[in-house]
Amino acid sequence: MLIIGLAGPQFSGKSLVTQRIVERFGAWKFDSSWVRKEVERRGLTPVRASYNQVTSELRQRYGETVVVDRMFTALPKPLPKIAIHDGLRWVKSVDVHRRVTPFRLIFMDSPVECRFARAKGISKNGRQPVATMAEFMADEMLESEQE
Repeated sequence: MLIIGLAGPQFSGKSLVTQRIVERFGAWKFDSSWVRKEVERRGLTPVRASYNQVTSELRQRYGETVVVDRMFTALPKPLPKIAIHDGLRWVKSVDVHRRVTPFRLIFMDSPVECRFARAKGISKNGRQPVATMAEFMADEMLESEQE
């Protein structure tokens, strides 16, 4: 099985590339929906801060790789030829993927103006949509501080 990991800033096109790979090659997508379910189970508001709080607590309790380890337990049998992990954020997650060979990590980026144009008017992770470049840049800082 080939595992493809996509990393990069928000709105750089990772989800679009993931969608195309899934459609074209029938790849299986690593899914962290269990984190969302855990946030809901705890009665927390489904926003980025809640997801970060829950994953941080889980990492402290079960180890740095708990999120990606749980994703691996969901792999279908028989194993798919290609699996893709959209939005890798933790170096430890990359280490876990590297245990399974082959693994390819792809960093994606696009000009900030292009990413801002994609982000305008889109509510993401429970936050209000950004309206100005200054808001987008502040949101970028928040994203990078949490990774």
